[in-house]
Amino acid sequence: MRYTKHLTLAVCLLFAGCSEPGDSTEPVAIVEEPQELPELKKLEFGRDFVLTDQNGERFDTVTLRGKLIFLFFGYTTCPDACPMTLSKIARVDALLGEIGERVQTVYVSVDPERDTVEKVREYLSYYDLPVVGLIGTVEEIKDVADDFGVYYSKSEEETALGYLVDHTTLVYMIDPNGTLRYLSHPDDSPEVLAALVRMVLAEG
Repeated sequence: MRYTKHLTLAVCLLFAGCSEPGDSTEPVAIVEEPQELPELKKLEFGRDFVLTDQNGERFDTVTLRGKLIFLFFGYTTCPDACPMTLSKIARVDALLGEIGERVQTVYVSVDPERDTVEKVREYLSYYDLPVVGLIGTVEEIKDVADDFGVYYSKSEEETALGYLVDHTTLVYMIDPNGTLRYLSHPDDSPEVLAALVRMVLAEG
C-alpha cells in the first residue's frame, strides 16, 4: 500500500479594488496549489535501545510503544542544527494540539565525552517540548548510532565552547508499533511533519 497523500491548503483572498463606473470586476480567488507529502515506508533498520536519561535513570525505548517517536541525534554544544531541529519539532508539537500527546521526542547525544546527565537536562529544559534526553558510554552511543545509520565525528574546528561534532541531522519518525517510517530532512517544514504524524496515527 502506498501512503502518498496530499496536504491541500486552500487560501482564498478577496480583493475589493478600485473600479471604473460600470466595471463588473468580480472578487479574485487565489488558491494555493496542493502540496504533495513525502511517501511513508516501513524501513528495515533501527531497533529499540536502552540508554541513560536526563534524570540518570536507564530508559528503554520499548516503553514508548503506542506513541509516535521523533528520534534525533545531536549534542548540547551544537551551534545551529540541533537547536534549529528541536525548535522545529516544538513547532510540530504546537501544530498537533491534543494529538501531540501521542508523540514523544527522543534526543540522543553523540558527544558522550562531554554531555552529562546534568548538561542534557539543562539543555532540553529550554525547549517547550516533551523530550527524553539520552546519554551513554562511547560504546553504547556507537551501537545505537550504527543501528540507525547515524554518522558522527569530532571536527578539527574549535569554538569558544570547544570542539564541534559533525553529525547526521535527520529526524527519524518511528510509528507506535516501533517501525521506522520516515527520515525527515532539514528542509521538511513543521506543517509537512505534522501532516505525516496525523497520517501515521490515523493508521490505528
